[in-house]
Amino acid sequence: MPHTATYNQDNDKLYLFPGERLTDDEYQRVTACGLRWWRGHKAFVGNWTPEREDVVQVFATIEAVDEPEDFQGRAARFTGKAKRAQGRADARRAAVRQIMDAIPLGQPMLRDHYSARRYRRDMDRVDAHHKALRAEQGKADHYTRRAEGTARREQQLHTPAHIARRIETLKAEQRKCARRVTWGASSAEHAQRWADHLGQRIKHEEARLARLVGETGQGVPVAGDFQVGQHVATVRGKAEVIKVTPKKVKCRLLDGESPHLPGPFREWLEKPERLRPAA
Repeated sequence: MPHTATYNQDNDKLYLFPGERLTDDEYQRVTACGLRWWRGHKAFVGNWTPEREDVVQVFATIEAVDEPEDFQGRAARFTGKAKRAQGRADARRAAVRQIMDAIPLGQPMLRDHYSARRYRRDMDRVDAHHKALRAEQGKADHYTRRAEGTARREQQLHTPAHIARRIETLKAEQRKCARRVTWGASSAEHAQRWADHLGQRIKHEEARLARLVGETGQGVPVAGDFQVGQHVATVRGKAEVIKVTPKKVKCRLLDGESPHLPGPFREWLEKPERLRPAA
Protein backbone atom coordinates (compact mmCIF):
# COMPACT_ATOMS: atom_id res chain seq x y z
CA MET A 1 0.00 0.00 0.00
CA PRO A 2 1.59 3.33 -1.04
CA HIS A 3 2.26 6.20 1.32
CA THR A 4 0.16 9.37 1.05
CA ALA A 5 0.82 12.93 2.20
CA THR A 6 -1.20 16.12 2.58
CA TYR A 7 -0.62 19.73 3.54
CA ASN A 8 -3.51 21.28 5.47
CA GLN A 9 -3.72 25.00 4.76
CA ASP A 10 -6.02 25.53 7.73
CA ASN A 11 -3.39 24.67 10.36
CA ASP A 12 -0.16 24.84 8.28
CA LYS A 13 0.74 21.20 8.97
CA LEU A 14 2.19 18.41 6.87
CA TYR A 15 0.73 14.90 7.25
CA LEU A 16 2.54 11.76 6.13
CA PHE A 17 0.25 8.70 6.17
CA PRO A 18 2.44 5.59 5.90
CA GLY A 19 0.89 2.80 3.89
CA GLU A 20 3.10 0.26 5.63
CA ARG A 21 5.54 0.14 8.51
CA LEU A 22 8.61 2.30 7.90
CA THR A 23 12.06 0.80 8.07
CA ASP A 24 14.42 1.92 10.82
CA ASP A 25 16.30 4.24 8.44
CA GLU A 26 13.06 5.74 7.10
CA TYR A 27 11.73 6.26 10.61
CA GLN A 28 14.94 7.98 11.70
CA ARG A 29 14.82 10.23 8.64
CA VAL A 30 11.20 11.22 9.24
CA THR A 31 11.57 11.91 12.95
CA ALA A 32 14.93 13.68 12.55
CA CYS A 33 13.25 16.48 10.58
CA GLY A 34 10.73 17.08 13.37
CA LEU A 35 7.70 15.06 12.27
CA ARG A 36 5.99 13.28 15.15
CA TRP A 37 3.61 10.33 15.18
CA TRP A 38 0.00 11.27 15.96
CA ARG A 39 -1.79 8.11 16.95
CA GLY A 40 -5.27 9.58 16.44
CA HIS A 41 -4.48 10.57 12.84
CA LYS A 42 -2.23 7.55 12.19
CA ALA A 43 0.23 9.91 10.55
CA PHE A 44 3.52 11.72 11.07
CA VAL A 45 2.63 15.39 11.57
CA GLY A 46 4.55 18.65 11.81
CA ASN A 47 4.36 22.32 10.86
CA TRP A 48 5.50 23.11 7.32
CA THR A 49 9.18 23.82 6.73
CA PRO A 50 11.24 23.41 3.55
CA GLU A 51 13.23 20.59 5.14
CA ARG A 52 10.12 18.65 6.17
CA GLU A 53 8.54 19.17 2.77
CA ASP A 54 11.63 17.69 1.10
CA VAL A 55 11.53 14.65 3.39
CA VAL A 56 7.81 14.03 2.89
CA GLN A 57 8.14 14.34 -0.90
CA VAL A 58 10.57 11.42 -0.85
CA PHE A 59 7.73 9.17 0.31
CA ALA A 60 4.70 10.64 -1.49
CA THR A 61 3.37 13.54 -3.52
CA ILE A 62 1.93 16.20 -1.23
CA GLU A 63 -1.72 17.09 -1.80
CA ALA A 64 -2.96 20.48 -0.56
CA VAL A 65 -6.21 20.34 1.43
CA ASP A 66 -8.21 22.80 3.52
CA GLU A 67 -9.84 20.85 6.34
CA PRO A 68 -10.83 22.74 9.51
CA GLU A 69 -9.79 21.20 12.80
CA ASP A 70 -12.40 19.66 15.11
CA PHE A 71 -11.71 21.84 18.15
CA GLN A 72 -14.92 20.92 19.96
CA GLY A 73 -14.22 17.22 19.63
CA ARG A 74 -10.64 17.68 20.83
CA ALA A 75 -11.76 19.77 23.81
CA ALA A 76 -14.37 17.12 24.67
CA ARG A 77 -11.71 14.39 24.61
CA PHE A 78 -9.39 16.37 26.88
CA THR A 79 -12.26 17.20 29.24
CA GLY A 80 -13.24 13.53 29.43
CA LYS A 81 -9.66 12.48 30.19
CA ALA A 82 -9.43 15.18 32.87
CA LYS A 83 -12.66 13.99 34.53
CA ARG A 84 -11.55 10.36 34.54
CA ALA A 85 -8.15 11.25 35.99
CA GLN A 86 -9.82 13.45 38.62
CA GLY A 87 -12.11 10.55 39.53
CA ARG A 88 -9.13 8.24 40.03
CA ALA A 89 -7.40 10.91 42.13
CA ASP A 90 -10.50 11.33 44.31
CA ALA A 91 -10.68 7.55 44.78
CA ARG A 92 -7.06 7.50 45.97
CA ARG A 93 -7.75 10.41 48.31
CA ALA A 94 -10.74 8.58 49.79
CA ALA A 95 -8.64 5.44 50.28
CA VAL A 96 -6.03 7.43 52.21
CA ARG A 97 -8.73 8.97 54.39
CA GLN A 98 -10.24 5.55 55.11
CA ILE A 99 -6.89 4.11 56.19
CA MET A 100 -6.01 7.08 58.38
CA ASP A 101 -9.44 7.14 60.04
CA ALA A 102 -8.91 3.53 61.17
CA ILE A 103 -5.77 4.48 63.11
CA PRO A 104 -6.77 5.65 66.62
CA LEU A 105 -5.39 8.85 68.04
CA GLY A 106 -3.26 8.82 71.18
CA GLN A 107 0.19 7.51 72.07
CA PRO A 108 2.62 7.12 69.13
CA MET A 109 3.10 3.57 67.89
CA LEU A 110 5.73 1.62 69.84
CA ARG A 111 8.25 -0.40 67.86
CA ASP A 112 7.62 -3.68 69.70
CA HIS A 113 3.86 -3.30 69.99
CA TYR A 114 1.82 -6.18 68.58
CA SER A 115 0.10 -3.82 66.06
CA ALA A 116 3.32 -2.16 64.81
CA ARG A 117 3.53 -4.41 61.77
CA ARG A 118 0.00 -3.52 60.70
CA TYR A 119 0.72 0.17 61.29
CA ARG A 120 3.81 0.09 59.06
CA ARG A 121 1.84 -1.78 56.40
CA ASP A 122 -0.88 0.90 56.52
CA MET A 123 1.73 3.65 56.18
CA ASP A 124 3.19 1.92 53.13
CA ARG A 125 -0.28 1.77 51.61
CA VAL A 126 -0.82 5.46 52.36
CA ASP A 127 2.49 6.34 50.68
CA ALA A 128 1.53 4.31 47.61
CA HIS A 129 -1.88 5.99 47.44
CA HIS A 130 -0.28 9.43 47.81
CA LYS A 131 2.15 8.71 44.97
CA ALA A 132 -0.67 7.57 42.67
CA LEU A 133 -2.80 10.52 43.81
CA ARG A 134 -0.15 13.05 42.77
CA ALA A 135 0.26 11.35 39.39
CA GLU A 136 -3.48 11.27 38.66
CA GLN A 137 -4.00 14.84 39.88
CA GLY A 138 -1.18 15.95 37.60
CA LYS A 139 -2.88 14.24 34.66
CA ALA A 140 -6.20 15.90 35.49
CA ASP A 141 -4.59 19.34 35.65
CA HIS A 142 -2.66 18.69 32.43
CA TYR A 143 -5.73 17.69 30.42
CA THR A 144 -7.72 20.57 31.87
CA ARG A 145 -5.07 22.99 30.59
CA ARG A 146 -5.10 21.22 27.21
CA ALA A 147 -8.87 21.68 26.96
CA GLU A 148 -8.54 25.37 27.86
CA GLY A 149 -5.74 25.77 25.32
CA THR A 150 -7.90 24.17 22.63
CA ALA A 151 -10.66 26.69 23.33
CA ARG A 152 -8.16 29.56 23.09
CA ARG A 153 -6.79 28.18 19.83
CA GLU A 154 -10.29 28.00 18.36
CA GLN A 155 -10.85 31.63 19.34
CA GLN A 156 -7.59 32.63 17.67
CA LEU A 157 -8.68 31.06 14.40
CA HIS A 158 -12.20 32.50 14.43
CA THR A 159 -11.78 36.02 15.80
CA PRO A 160 -11.13 38.81 13.26
CA ALA A 161 -8.72 40.63 15.58
CA HIS A 162 -6.60 37.50 16.08
CA ILE A 163 -6.53 36.80 12.34
CA ALA A 164 -5.53 40.40 11.58
CA ARG A 165 -2.61 40.18 14.02
CA ARG A 166 -1.55 36.85 12.53
CA ILE A 167 -1.54 38.39 9.04
CA GLU A 168 0.69 41.23 10.29
CA THR A 169 3.11 38.71 11.79
CA LEU A 170 3.22 36.68 8.58
CA LYS A 171 3.87 39.80 6.50
CA ALA A 172 6.73 40.79 8.81
CA GLU A 173 8.28 37.33 8.43
CA GLN A 174 7.83 37.51 4.66
CA ARG A 175 9.66 40.86 4.53
CA LYS A 176 12.58 39.35 6.46
CA CYS A 177 12.81 36.49 3.97
CA ALA A 178 12.59 38.91 1.04
CA ARG A 179 15.52 40.92 2.44
CA ARG A 180 17.62 37.77 2.72
CA VAL A 181 16.83 36.95 -0.91
CA THR A 182 17.74 40.50 -2.00
CA TRP A 183 21.06 40.39 -0.16
CA GLY A 184 21.98 37.23 -2.05
CA ALA A 185 22.88 35.28 1.06
CA SER A 186 24.00 31.68 0.87
CA SER A 187 20.54 30.66 2.06
CA ALA A 188 18.71 32.78 -0.53
CA GLU A 189 17.01 29.76 -2.10
CA HIS A 190 15.85 28.57 1.32
CA ALA A 191 14.56 32.07 2.12
CA GLN A 192 12.73 32.25 -1.22
CA ARG A 193 10.86 29.04 -0.44
CA TRP A 194 9.87 30.48 2.92
CA ALA A 195 8.75 33.74 1.30
CA ASP A 196 6.60 31.89 -1.25
CA HIS A 197 5.04 29.76 1.45
CA LEU A 198 4.31 32.77 3.66
CA GLY A 199 2.69 34.49 0.69
CA GLN A 200 0.30 31.55 0.30
CA ARG A 201 -0.48 31.60 4.02
CA ILE A 202 -1.19 35.34 3.91
CA LYS A 203 -3.66 34.84 1.05
CA HIS A 204 -5.35 32.03 2.95
CA GLU A 205 -5.64 34.07 6.16
CA GLU A 206 -6.94 37.12 4.28
CA ALA A 207 -9.59 34.93 2.65
CA ARG A 208 -10.47 33.50 6.07
CA LEU A 209 -10.78 37.03 7.49
CA ALA A 210 -12.98 38.23 4.62
CA ARG A 211 -15.21 35.16 4.96
CA LEU A 212 -15.53 35.59 8.72
CA VAL A 213 -16.34 39.30 8.45
CA GLY A 214 -18.98 38.51 5.84
CA GLU A 215 -20.59 35.83 8.02
CA THR A 216 -20.59 37.69 11.34
CA GLY A 217 -20.56 41.31 10.24
CA GLN A 218 -17.83 41.86 12.83
CA GLY A 219 -14.84 43.70 11.40
CA VAL A 220 -11.37 44.33 12.76
CA PRO A 221 -11.46 47.11 15.40
CA VAL A 222 -9.82 50.42 14.50
CA ALA A 223 -8.74 53.28 16.75
CA GLY A 224 -11.84 55.31 15.88
CA ASP A 225 -14.05 52.65 17.48
CA PHE A 226 -12.87 53.70 20.96
CA GLN A 227 -13.53 56.87 22.95
CA VAL A 228 -11.65 58.65 25.72
CA GLY A 229 -12.89 57.47 29.11
CA GLN A 230 -14.11 54.12 27.81
CA HIS A 231 -13.18 51.01 29.80
CA VAL A 232 -11.55 48.25 27.77
CA ALA A 233 -10.14 44.79 28.41
CA THR A 234 -6.44 44.34 27.63
CA VAL A 235 -3.83 41.64 28.14
CA ARG A 236 -2.67 43.54 31.25
CA GLY A 237 -6.13 43.89 32.76
CA LYS A 238 -9.00 46.35 32.63
CA ALA A 239 -7.93 49.82 31.52
CA GLU A 240 -9.30 53.23 30.65
CA VAL A 241 -8.80 54.90 27.28
CA ILE A 242 -7.01 58.21 27.86
CA LYS A 243 -6.08 59.10 24.27
CA VAL A 244 -6.99 58.00 20.75
CA THR A 245 -4.46 58.44 17.95
CA PRO A 246 -5.08 57.75 14.24
CA LYS A 247 -3.70 54.21 14.52
CA LYS A 248 -3.38 53.34 18.22
CA VAL A 249 -5.13 53.79 21.55
CA LYS A 250 -3.41 54.96 24.74
CA CYS A 251 -4.59 53.05 27.79
CA ARG A 252 -4.12 53.37 31.54
CA LEU A 253 -4.73 50.48 33.92
CA LEU A 254 -7.53 50.95 36.42
CA ASP A 255 -6.71 51.04 40.13
CA GLY A 256 -6.36 47.53 41.51
CA GLU A 257 -5.57 45.93 38.14
CA SER A 258 -2.18 44.16 37.90
CA PRO A 259 -0.75 45.80 41.06
CA HIS A 260 2.65 44.18 40.41
CA LEU A 261 3.25 46.42 37.36
CA PRO A 262 5.26 49.58 38.12
CA GLY A 263 4.07 53.03 37.11
CA PRO A 264 5.79 53.33 33.69
CA PHE A 265 4.05 50.15 32.51
CA ARG A 266 0.56 51.21 33.58
CA GLU A 267 0.18 53.56 30.59
CA TRP A 268 0.95 52.42 27.06
CA LEU A 269 -0.08 52.63 23.42
CA GLU A 270 -2.00 49.58 22.24
CA LYS A 271 -3.13 48.37 18.84
CA PRO A 272 -6.94 48.60 18.58
CA GLU A 273 -7.30 44.99 17.44
CA ARG A 274 -5.87 43.91 20.81
CA LEU A 275 -8.64 45.70 22.73
CA ARG A 276 -12.25 44.90 23.38
CA PRO A 277 -14.94 46.68 25.41
CA ALA A 278 -14.84 45.70 29.07
CA ALA A 279 -17.73 43.61 30.35
